[in-house]
Amino acid sequence: MIPFSKGELVPNWKQKYDLKEAIKEMGKVQVGYKIKSDKKTNNFSVDIMHISLNSKDIDKIYAFLQSLEGEKPKIEYLQLPTSSIKTARPNEK
Repeated sequence: MIPFSKGELVPNWKQKYDLKEAIKEMGKVQVGYKIKSDKKTNNFSVDIMHISLNSKDIDKIYAFLQSLEGEKPKIEYLQLPTSSIKTARPNEK
């Protein structure tokens, strides 16, 4: 649910949510997939399974998230130079 205040056109993102409420909301929008295949006909089907979290599930996810410690590591990605028509291909020397 987007936190709109009465008469606002822009959501109020400063509103704070309880982590358990956020987990409950995520459970409502997440889905799982089950893929079935038929080897005889070489066909497959995909079933969408909605996930429903009970209070025990929410408590377990909450406990897991609370157990996480430390700082998020900084990940630096290699920036490759721009290639051109003259750039050597990987198998060329």
